[in-house]
Amino acid sequence: MIREDVDYQYLNARIGELLAEKLGEAHELLHEAGLAALMASLMMRAARADGAISEQETQEILVALQEVFNITGARALELVNSVASQLASDSDLMTVFASLQFVLNDRDKKMVLLLLLRIIAADGWRDSAEMTVFTDTVKALNISPEVVHRVFDRYFEETMANDDN
Repeated sequence: MIREDVDYQYLNARIGELLAEKLGEAHELLHEAGLAALMASLMMRAARADGAISEQETQEILVALQEVFNITGARALELVNSVASQLASDSDLMTVFASLQFVLNDRDKKMVLLLLLRIIAADGWRDSAEMTVFTDTVKALNISPEVVHRVFDRYFEETMANDDN
């Protein structure tokens, strides 16, 4: 998922600033992990939406962070335990995402939605509260219905291909 045409260092720093602003503190991890911290927070929020975070959801969050952001398992766990746990309950999370609607391109927005779908499906259940987090994210990032449709198509293509293996 890491693309050469995106300045992720700048993007992470900018997102880190936005997160620190929303939390009211200059947390070093926020500046360093920006987008990864934000995604960890969003995935935790989706996983927690049905009342509890399952073992499968936790494992999927850690794996997703490692795969997408090329970080170690220890670093992913650190994000989940520190920054993400703070932000997952932060009512301003969608405000932060709304401020990114012009920063992230369609490809990055698709990545956000695909990661959310992975977490929502991780425990084998699709709860309406989890889907509300998905819908809120779509609204916050101002993602068109066409892009959402393509995300669902891609997600089902990938999961069906994995089921065939």
